[in-house]
Amino acid sequence: MEQIEYYIIHSRCDATMIRHLLQPKYPEHVFLIQDLGNAIQKIKREKGIKLSDAASLLTKLLELQSSNPAWFVKPLIDDMSNRLIGIFWMLPEQRERWAKFYNIIIHDNTTQTNKYNLLLSLFILINNQNKSRLAAQAFMQDKRQESYKWLLQYCLEACEIAPLTFVTNADPAMIAAISTIFSQTRHIQCLYHLYQNIPKNFRLCLGSLYQDFLKDFKNIQCSHCEEIFERRVQDLIEKYTPGERYISTILLNRKHTWSINNRYSIWKASTLQYMQPFVIQLFFNSISLIISKYLTQPIHDVHYKQMCQSVCYRIYKVPISEIPLSDDDSFEPFFEKSNDNIESSVEADEDREINLQSLITIVDYSEILEIWKVSHYNYPKCYQHIILLTYFHLKLIPNHWYKDKYIDSDKNYSNEIVASNSSYSDTPANKLKYGILMGEAKQAIQYALENRNDELIQFVKKFNKRKEDQRAQAESTKQ
Repeated sequence: MEQIEYYIIHSRCDATMIRHLLQPKYPEHVFLIQDLGNAIQKIKREKGIKLSDAASLLTKLLELQSSNPAWFVKPLIDDMSNRLIGIFWMLPEQRERWAKFYNIIIHDNTTQTNKYNLLLSLFILINNQNKSRLAAQAFMQDKRQESYKWLLQYCLEACEIAPLTFVTNADPAMIAAISTIFSQTRHIQCLYHLYQNIPKNFRLCLGSLYQDFLKDFKNIQCSHCEEIFERRVQDLIEKYTPGERYISTILLNRKHTWSINNRYSIWKASTLQYMQPFVIQLFFNSISLIISKYLTQPIHDVHYKQMCQSVCYRIYKVPISEIPLSDDDSFEPFFEKSNDNIESSVEADEDREINLQSLITIVDYSEILEIWKVSHYNYPKCYQHIILLTYFHLKLIPNHWYKDKYIDSDKNYSNEIVASNSSYSDTPANKLKYGILMGEAKQAIQYALENRNDELIQFVKKFNKRKEDQRAQAESTKQ
């Protein structure tokens, strides 16, 4: 007992460690883990030794769970040593958050950042205010598949609903656990971690070709459809043979986790920044009233901004009968900004026709109302196709973006179909004409400023004067 007491007081050893120390010293004795555990607890009581940090944490959490069953606490005890090697817990408000915002859950670990060398496992979600919030947490001993399965299993037990999309750093053990526990969840690899690992695996073997590989890999991610994606992947393997093993066994085996097409976001972000409230009043007033009623402010602001910028686009209706002939080769490059804020040209996509046809194949052809070809004024030859399946309805916006009082409501929103303002609803051509006039006016103003003359000013004044006289004459005739 003196030896055991020494190991407990001065070395803070557990039962397993004490057994490993005593067995070689006293080979004629048999030391059972259960007996050592009882001896350890007796010595701690007699000497007044306080609970360890792990025991204190578990005791506190279990007390909270006892006073409020909405707390969820699950410890992981090692069968051999009777040690606490993991603990998963969720607060009541965290369980409520998960039930509302389980669409996308992000998971990551912090390692070797505490004196116990335990993993701190964190689950993060995005709420309806577009802010990151902690959804669950756990301490774990290692990153084995069994540990991750334990973690996800109790997460599922606590929330009773799996995330729709789960974002991780692509740890193979976690991926295996996801396929078992969250079998219906879409797994996405964190692009930050992906681009942290690519240089480690390719920079040395590819040498001077590394930057070209990085550019080609990003183009693969921006592929519009599966046919283009597969073709570019095959070209990548053939072009960069020194990295073929890693490309085939690691990148392509997980291609569904990183093949994210952000081309439309880049195209949309490259348009003019235009904020004029009268655009809302003229064309989107009824829509604006509905979304301001139901949506949180950050999400409302995003929609508001897009409605203001709608006059910066040129739109052309594409007859469905002309779809195979609707594309041309006049597409020009546009620009995206890299991490160091340097503009780099995005290659012209030669596959616009395939893109449009691939869009059509994923929808019910009979549900297509209209197809539009949309470009913006500062890049008139850069365009996207938009397929209109239905008119605007509030339920097209996922309900996790609603205000708290509506997010769990069973209210029927079937009457919230929004049409244009009454003064313009019968004349949709007015909106098209307004957009054209705004684009042409901006171009004319630019020319006038460059030439430093008053020709445009005089022309506009004469036009306005003529229209005012015509309106006054028409009103006097009515009287």
